[in-house]
Amino acid sequence: MNSTTLKYEETAVPVVSAGPQIGGDPLKVPTIDAGTNETLPGPGPRWLEYVDRRLDALLNRPEISDDPEDYPKPPVESIKRARSIAWNYFGSETPTPNVVPSTEGGVDFVWYKGDWHLEIRVDMGGVSIWAHNLLTGELWQGALEEKSEDLRKLLVELAGVS
Repeated sequence: MNSTTLKYEETAVPVVSAGPQIGGDPLKVPTIDAGTNETLPGPGPRWLEYVDRRLDALLNRPEISDDPEDYPKPPVESIKRARSIAWNYFGSETPTPNVVPSTEGGVDFVWYKGDWHLEIRVDMGGVSIWAHNLLTGELWQGALEEKSEDLRKLLVELAGVS
């Protein structure tokens, strides 16, 4: 049987949503400052390994790059917040996003799925959402606090798109 080991901070991060749960309790959010570990039965959400690997790579990249075109390294707090967003908003069937540094020094989660282009930007200024349906022309954007329900619905929709 496959299992997934998660690292957790000693202090709980508030769960903003009815996101993933373990044993009926709200899921503690894995962070980079791990203090404890927990093993879940099964392979875990399909996006977990890639998202964790990419966030760890952003955390460990050098502060200064020789490439003038390179994006700035995201601050540790932005990476922690990005990990929290993933655990609080991505469902177990959410498609795996691209995880890239943003031009402003944060983290972007990006999906091109079905007719949608979706971006979640996490930086020191907060979390913003941008979504564009390439077929219908529907376009919406805003702060996570304003668009959280729209985001949840779209992530569920994307999970059902082959």
